Amino acid sequence: MVTPLSQFVVSQAAINVITGERYKEVTDQVIQYALGYWGKDAPALLDANVKDRILHRARAKDWEAWKPPDSSLHEVRQKYGASISDEELLLRVYAGADAVDALTMAGRPNPQLDGKQSLLHLIEQLSKKKDCNHIYIRRDGISLTLAKTNQSDI
Repeated sequence: MVTPLSQFVVSQAAINVITGERYKEVTDQVIQYALGYWGKDAPALLDANVKDRILHRARAKDWEAWKPPDSSLHEVRQKYGASISDEELLLRVYAGADAVDALTMAGRPNPQLDGKQSLLHLIEQLSKKKDCNHIYIRRDGISLTLAKTNQSDI
């Protein structure tokens, strides 16, 4: 088994265990696999009962109707803005503008996703968020955990 199928199988196995039933819930990637998005031979290799169980759900109908975009990088940059970072461009293409705007707190000062801010600036901004009490950052084998506490706990 090779990538990405191996990741799909592991994820689906974990979901089966968590829900207590095989294919009660499935990931979008498993649906895409059953529809042939990850290889034209894939649907023919699936057990007919499993394939029917995967594709007989509303989410599968959404994916059946989906057509991959056929835009060049230049066209995508023009659509989402030539000045945004590569990170934000990818997020906007794959997660959608609404999700990115929620993530960047659009309409508020300094929404940035460029990954070039200093760690101190990032921590300062995150600490100001009222709905964020715990922050965990990990990179290159180093982790940093921050948690808000009540002044009376100190």
